[in-house]
Amino acid sequence: MSMNTSIIYEKLEFYREQYLAQSIGLCVDKIVSIHNKQFTLNIWLDHDSSFELVVFMLTESKLLFKSHYCLGLRKLHKKQIEYLTNEQLWEIGIP
Repeated sequence: MSMNTSIIYEKLEFYREQYLAQSIGLCVDKIVSIHNKQFTLNIWLDHDSSFELVVFMLTESKLLFKSHYCLGLRKLHKKQIEYLTNEQLWEIGIP
């Protein structure tokens, strides 16, 4: 049975809001469960001269392949925050 991807993106949005509220921080290979399926959560920070990029990625490992789901946020120098979609992250080479 396939899980609706909107549920996965809702969870990523939750993690993004938790990060902004400083309730969670950066993490590597944290195992999380979404509707009884296991995912690996990674939250990392990337810097550029004009902004800070935080990437939120859930990975589902299947027998022969992995599915990656990502959202991001870009912090600009004037404390402005821009939310990035999976497609926008693809355009800059993530994942």
